[in-house]
Amino acid sequence: MLAYTGKMPNVHLRAAIRTALTARLTAAPTRHLGEYGASWQNGGHLWQEISHWCPAAETAIDSLDMPEFRGRVPLVADLGFRQVSVFQSLLGAPSQGSGKAAFLGAVFNLAITWIDLLADELAGAERVFSLLEPGLIRGIFASPGQSGAQLQAVSRESQGAHERLLVELVALCAATGAELLRATQNRAAWRDLGEAIVILFEAERQVASSVWPSHPELQRLLPFLSAKSCWPSVAALHIARLACQPDQLSEKPELLELAKRLGMVFWRIDDLADLMDDLREGVPNAILCRLADRIAAESRPSASDKDIYDEVDRTVHELCILAAFEERAPELSRFALAVIEGWTAPESEPATLKHAVWHAAIDGTAEAALAFLLRQQKNGFEEAVHHLRFPRLIDGAVRYETRPAILSHRAVILDALLDAAERGLDCPNAVLASECMQILKAKHPDVRGGWSYIQEAPELPPDADDLGQVLQVLMRFGGHDLASICEEPLCLLLDAAEADGGFCTWILDPGAPTFAHERMRSYLGVMGGWGVHPEVVANLLYGLCLFDPRRYRDPLHRAIGYLEKVQDPDGSWTSKWYTGRFYGTWRAVSVLGRVAPSSRALAQARGFLISSRHAGGSWGERESDPLSTALAMLALSEHGMEPEAEALSAGLRYLGLQQRPDGAWPSCPWIAFPTVDGPVVHGSASATTAFCLKAWIAANRILGPGFQSAYTPALEQESR
Repeated sequence: MLAYTGKMPNVHLRAAIRTALTARLTAAPTRHLGEYGASWQNGGHLWQEISHWCPAAETAIDSLDMPEFRGRVPLVADLGFRQVSVFQSLLGAPSQGSGKAAFLGAVFNLAITWIDLLADELAGAERVFSLLEPGLIRGIFASPGQSGAQLQAVSRESQGAHERLLVELVALCAATGAELLRATQNRAAWRDLGEAIVILFEAERQVASSVWPSHPELQRLLPFLSAKSCWPSVAALHIARLACQPDQLSEKPELLELAKRLGMVFWRIDDLADLMDDLREGVPNAILCRLADRIAAESRPSASDKDIYDEVDRTVHELCILAAFEERAPELSRFALAVIEGWTAPESEPATLKHAVWHAAIDGTAEAALAFLLRQQKNGFEEAVHHLRFPRLIDGAVRYETRPAILSHRAVILDALLDAAERGLDCPNAVLASECMQILKAKHPDVRGGWSYIQEAPELPPDADDLGQVLQVLMRFGGHDLASICEEPLCLLLDAAEADGGFCTWILDPGAPTFAHERMRSYLGVMGGWGVHPEVVANLLYGLCLFDPRRYRDPLHRAIGYLEKVQDPDGSWTSKWYTGRFYGTWRAVSVLGRVAPSSRALAQARGFLISSRHAGGSWGERESDPLSTALAMLALSEHGMEPEAEALSAGLRYLGLQQRPDGAWPSCPWIAFPTVDGPVVHGSASATTAFCLKAWIAANRILGPGFQSAYTPALEQESR
């Protein structure tokens, strides 16, 4: 069985799958509530008709201690109905029993779903396959006229409503199929359907009788895992043929290949959506088999969340290729994408970006900045990468290496892109989703604490600052489901909080393997940076405000006292890891304004921001610079700060003059922290532009649509 170190919730896995699909399927359909309602309504009608022919149906379903399954029954029936209907349209010829064939598709899909439920969920595999033994299945297709008597005999052997419903569904399939056969005399389709179902039942039997086996046995099961998921689509094709004249498949032999490919879509998305359940329960799963091979090849003891994200991304890529039927069968592509979407649908309404009206008079500056960031995104923000020379502790000795760091920059830039998207700028959803996936895949592989500044240094522990930034962007893009992966590191962090509500920058996991825990503790003595730092605390607290302020009410309110206590006499907050006073001040007031809007610290911070302006209305530690100006404007735009229009308008005027022709603002130092070997300073045009874009959007939101027209002509004249 594959060992796994994480605790990824199912709702997050499905959100991650949806995010990966959004990143790769730029034209993926969105299933609207009306379409979902139509499927539910059609499935409900089908279930009523099936229940009429299967007396045990209502009793069997009601007796399950699985209320969620009953909710899926109409959708399962509708899925089988639609699959056969799609194949009927691809056959492209008049059929004598199209409605009856689609009904058979609904019954068939319910039957195989019920078999899976009885065999897998209710541990009844032995009984299922003793009732539906191979001879019975072959007999149905060899002598359709006699199958009714055979199934009646089996029904007498059934025990309880669950088994009776199983036999009744099989009997209804057999009777409906035989009726179609009599109408069309398509014996080739009947024969092919029988062969497909024999293969399918054997695959069901092999898989249901196995738990997570040894590696050689798992490899032996792979063909059966494939057949179990793929052959229902082949059977659906033959059901569609059964309503047509005998020679129609010979005119379109490629349909068999397309049906198998559609079955692969079902296989991949089923295994992917059930990944965490199958991993925890030891159920054979082809994607987990592939992951186990990789973990073994790399001589690692266990898989991590990062490995799960890698498999999600890889499998979604495969799904996109499989579902791209396009010119050969566009209706099959639409159906396949709808299946993928339905399999990973959220349990509640998904989070969506709230788009505001964008004022045409102000979008030139913002659009140019957005265009610059989107160009940088295409090459992985290479311009923003921090190539940090730092000490590493390897085999007890300190060695210096230079490694790239991009995670925190990526999250900050994504935050600005989300602002742009919410304000109505043309920021592709696929780009936002792609950045979320890149962030998820950067999760620390060794411990539960989240993310760290340098992914290539496993001895560097995760930190609260990166966790806060990641929490914010995941919540903003994908809602609580996507951000729920942060709950485990949040528990580690908050459980170790100080009495005043502050907490250490580094997230250490006492439950981690001893070697990993001790390695990180030892490394912090080399790297430096122990302690509680106000900008880090505030950044994480702001993430909690977005994520679940009611659940985290107590730690939020406790930490307000810490932030008020460490405010500098001039009203600012200094930073351990960032340059100047404006970044820490913005982070602190963003929390205070939401949690304690009457705090005196806000008035003191406002006084600092207003009094520290340079001539012309800009900000900077010594000289004016775009980054300090943007951060000060962001702080003044936060809740509870009562911003002055003149201060924000002057800041906008300065930023407008400083923007480069390519849409970016000049690189300013952002990262700044001391080490045992001297200070580290890093900045980039991408990070500066992200903060300036955020400030531009925030200030214009406050000033309103009438502001820009008042100063644009002067700005243009001065620019000349």
